[in-house]
Order: sequence, then structure tokens, then C-alpha cells
Amino acid sequence: MAIARPLLSVLSLLLLAGGIVMTFFIVLSGSHIGSPVNHVYFLQAGTASITGGNSNLHNPARWTYLAICGVTGSLNSDCGHTKAVQSFDPSKNFGTSNGLPGSLVNSNYYWYMSRFTWVWYIIALFFAVCAFFLSLLALCTRLGAYLSGFTTLIACFFQALAAAMMT
Repeated sequence: MAIARPLLSVLSLLLLAGGIVMTFFIVLSGSHIGSPVNHVYFLQAGTASITGGNSNLHNPARWTYLAICGVTGSLNSDCGHTKAVQSFDPSKNFGTSNGLPGSLVNSNYYWYMSRFTWVWYIIALFFAVCAFFLSLLALCTRLGAYLSGFTTLIACFFQALAAAMMT
């Protein structure tokens, strides 16, 4: 039993570090960094029926958290200007409502959902990084273990909230 505690500590550190890396992939999607971030997007839609839009109109279009991108093979390409919290509102994103389904025109539902999902991801990432550094303190003290567990619980809550809102 004495060997199980250090092995579980190392395993939890590795899982937490892996979760932090995956959350960074989600948050940095649409940036012009390159691989592997150019594989990540949260929605792809055919936009051939949209007419009269601006130059960001790709077919198909991929929404990421920093830009709207086109597709080349299986990669994001020709991404527009990057900005934090690229919201999902096709009529505002493309500058037209011609060819859009009626449920997407003049509806702020998806705009708010995409904006708040971004916020939950950032909060989850912050608490996960805090938990990672506190877990190093947890190797030495019991108080560090309590604080690390609590911040991990908060990060898990916000990550689950962001995943639920994204779907």
C-alpha cells in the first residue's frame, strides 16, 4: 500500500497536465501557430448558400475560438483575423443573412452560448494551472493536498460546464 500513494500522485499529475494541454489546444484553435492546433475547431458548416457576404466567407467554414477558417484537406486554412472570442453568429460573421436558416437570423442565443463557453474554458484553464502548481506543494504538505483537490474540483466543474454549453 505504501507504493500506491506516490504512483497515484504521479498519475494524477500526468492526467492534470494532459488536461491542461488539451484545454490549451481548444483555447488556441484558429491561431496561426500551425500544427497541431490547426486540426481543432468546434463547428464546420457548408456555406455555399450564403450570398452577398464579406471576404471571410469560406465553403465549408470552420468556427474556432480565435477565427473563422476555411478547410484544406483536414486542416484549418485561410483563417481570418484572429480575435479573442470569435462568436458564433453567422449573420454578423459573414455580414449578411441571405441564405441563412431563419433560426440563425436575429437570434442571440448561439452568440451568447459561444461567448460564455469561452469564458468557462478560460476559468477552467486558470484553475487547472493553479491546481497543477498546488499539486507540487501537495507532495510536501497536507494543506497543499486539500488546496490542490479543491482547485481541481473547481476546474473540473467549469470544464464540464464549458463542454455542456459547447454541445
